Amino acid sequence: MYDAVLFPTDGSEIATQALEHAISHAQVYNASFYVLYVIDTRFYSTSGEEFERETLSGEQILDETEAAASSQGIAATTAVRDGNPADEIVSYANDQDIDLIIMATHGRKSVDRFLHGSITETVLRTAEQPVLAV
Repeated sequence: MYDAVLFPTDGSEIATQALEHAISHAQVYNASFYVLYVIDTRFYSTSGEEFERETLSGEQILDETEAAASSQGIAATTAVRDGNPADEIVSYANDQDIDLIIMATHGRKSVDRFLHGSITETVLRTAEQPVLAV
């Protein structure tokens, strides 16, 4: 049913909890497993020290996620992108012929949610693929 599963992550605690579901789906369906970290350029410029630190942080998160998948017998393909996270997740899913996106919700509240919206909500509304929100 699912040949390719995408797990977008920001390394947060809730994303780490959602990882269990993503790995499980990849195992059950013997699916290729993709992990994506998006540097949110709505808040960072694409140059400078802050962007470099965010890139290194993203690579570390991907390494940790890849190791967790590997320990469960799942090989992961990882990528770092920059841009609007929801747009990049949907674009990556289309580029890689992803069949299922599994991602965490973040429960932003009040002004932050009003100003920035929910990445997960946007992916749910705009992705052509099914999205499992954990």
